[in-house]
Amino acid sequence: MQGSGIAPTALVIGGSGFIGTALTATLERRGFIVSAPSRKAFDLLNPHKLKPDPSVIFICGAISKFIECERNPLSYRVNVDGPLKVAELHTASAIVYLSSEAVEQALHTAYGMQKALAEISLQPFDTRIVRLSKVTPETLFDCCDAIASLADEDRGLYHWNGNEPGLPDTED
Repeated sequence: MQGSGIAPTALVIGGSGFIGTALTATLERRGFIVSAPSRKAFDLLNPHKLKPDPSVIFICGAISKFIECERNPLSYRVNVDGPLKVAELHTASAIVYLSSEAVEQALHTAYGMQKALAEISLQPFDTRIVRLSKVTPETLFDCCDAIASLADEDRGLYHWNGNEPGLPDTED
């Protein structure tokens, strides 16, 4: 994406959230032209096609509270159906999907299961999946630097453990 002479474009879904806000700033600092629409302007329950396709789409938006995923019947649609629909609408875009270590450590919860199902559904697309551990205010910008760097990486599964600035573990 870098080095083409044309500024890459990025869509940040969930751009008003904790990670999304910092990721938007990180991407702009890296020279991306960023769109981070509000929830009202871009609804994961009913995503729409953007023209032209962004170079890369960062899917940060989710219902992430474990208890809310257990109780809210819309959580499946937001956490599983929404990311899949975005990928189906934007097959020309690279996708960076923010998943969670809950896939490995809390699969017995609705949230862990929904993240796992979203990962599986996104595999046929040009997707970089990053499983995040706990992101804190102290680690937020290191995390966002690592997430932003995935725009130039190959599709695959990446891990960010919160202790190092990069993405130390990579799986194909």
